[in-house]
Amino acid sequence: MWPRPLRARLAPFVIVAVLTASGTSAASANPVQAENARAPSEGWSFVQPSYPSAIEGYTSQVSALPSEVVGFHVRTSPAERYRVELYRLGWYGGSGGRRIACSPSCAGDEAGVVQPAPPAPDASTGEVDAGWSVTDRIRIPAAAASGYYLAKFVLTSGPAAGEARAYPVIVRSRQPRRASILVQVPVNTWQAYNSWGGKSLYSSNSTDGVPATHVSFNRPFVGLQLFREELQLVRFLEREGYDVSYQTDVDSNRDPSALTDHRLVMTAGHGEYWSKAERDGFERARDLGTNLAFMGANTAYWQVRYADGDRTLVGYKSDADPISDPSLKTVLFRDLKPPRPECELLGVQWQGGAYGAGQPLPSYTVTPGADEDPYLRGTGLVAGSVLQGLVGHEWDAVQSGCSVPTPTVLFRYDGQRAAEAIRYRAASGARVLSTGSIHFSWGLDGYADTHLVGDGSQRSAPADSRVQAFMRNALADLAPAAAPQVDRTAPEVSVVAPRSVRMRSVLTAGLRIRVGCSESCRLEARLLILLPRAGRFFGRAHATLASGGTVRLILRSTSGAQFASRGQTAVRALRLVVSATDAAGNRRVVKRRIAVRR
Repeated sequence: MWPRPLRARLAPFVIVAVLTASGTSAASANPVQAENARAPSEGWSFVQPSYPSAIEGYTSQVSALPSEVVGFHVRTSPAERYRVELYRLGWYGGSGGRRIACSPSCAGDEAGVVQPAPPAPDASTGEVDAGWSVTDRIRIPAAAASGYYLAKFVLTSGPAAGEARAYPVIVRSRQPRRASILVQVPVNTWQAYNSWGGKSLYSSNSTDGVPATHVSFNRPFVGLQLFREELQLVRFLEREGYDVSYQTDVDSNRDPSALTDHRLVMTAGHGEYWSKAERDGFERARDLGTNLAFMGANTAYWQVRYADGDRTLVGYKSDADPISDPSLKTVLFRDLKPPRPECELLGVQWQGGAYGAGQPLPSYTVTPGADEDPYLRGTGLVAGSVLQGLVGHEWDAVQSGCSVPTPTVLFRYDGQRAAEAIRYRAASGARVLSTGSIHFSWGLDGYADTHLVGDGSQRSAPADSRVQAFMRNALADLAPAAAPQVDRTAPEVSVVAPRSVRMRSVLTAGLRIRVGCSESCRLEARLLILLPRAGRFFGRAHATLASGGTVRLILRSTSGAQFASRGQTAVRALRLVVSATDAAGNRRVVKRRIAVRR
């Protein structure tokens, strides 16, 4: 028995849809708790060499899957002995890391390689690509948990023996497992600020005050931002046992649709540089109901793109960018044509809020009425409560006139440049949280950076239990225990249609077909009339089906007089095109040629 049909009428054809419902659901396990219960290792922290180039290196890729091999490019100068130690960073009972593997072994070492000195920057782009050969390879264990992994390049001989440099690599989660929470790691921003070889995207740390327009991933780091403003979030999430996985900007750019595999997507730290595909992917995820949490500030500020197989980051920061497509210009997102201000996604955006070295750290205050918000329930935070030192080193605020649902301001700093932490609900029902401060994660964990120095922003204060309780409340809402099972494959579609028809019958009674769709589908049906020399006259209609099942369609022409005037004998055939798109954007198209009988 057919349920009441769903009808959609769009000229010049009418589509009538009838369907039956079905649905599935699933849940996934949590490997983070199991991983953090394993015996920790104390050696993941390190002392950098007093002579910076004594040992340094980088990886062949920014991220890897379990079972994949990561290549390391290590240089020692002079050629001393060394080994590579690979650690996973997390909670581990407060120890913070566990050693995963070594090369050549965890007790041995190998002769260092004198790789070429840093090359001169490219004359036109300023790019510096170290171009070193691979010296070591480590296979990520097949059962490795997703996470931040840190490769330590440890000197074992010479006057600097025991000193080390490090380079991070992110291990992603292998499909089909989908964690409830995905954390995006800001590797684009790491490289934008990285001045190894004398060039970054900034004049302040580039030779001769001239920034590069291209920066390479093929080079070591000068300092590691992850210790300052990302590791605190990681330690909190893993201590609490949340079901979390990790990927980088580069991974989100390659496959933006993967963002919808999770109930919540979080950004860690200072994610200032995004590609167009990242921005599109986050907006699409939100509009499909994926919750978002921006755990830093100055996020998605500059648009960038990739070159050289994603191993080069391109950022002209001006209209001098030679690319012809205006949507890909590497300028501020808010300066694109048409503009895409960050606040339309985050609810806030950077408006110049920043402090310099040696200045006191600003603090958030709970806004009047915010203590009634569910995210603050049971935290001990009331209107006027102060969150000491959590604003900086850059911060965001609500932008008036921004096209976004009115945000709820939870915390505010009323300095010369205001800072605001907000949340809002999108039209899709997705909830969006923006902490509005790069240092907000300092309230979640008391880890103090001992590796990155020079900007006066190190913190040694303990975590704030009220902020931790706030975050637990937020995550209870944003990341329910089970991850969504987003279908990554196109829906199955079947079409039953006549092999041949009389044109007069189609013009008077329409074309009747039956379509089967394996899940909730957005349908588009088109009928193409094949005429000699006159091209194809066609009509289009749409229908949204609430669930999978069978669909009955009737396509009627509202332009029969035009065909009559042309002469029905001129019609050679009909072509039926049915496309079905599911909620994740997967699309399948089925075509049928229908003969016309005389």
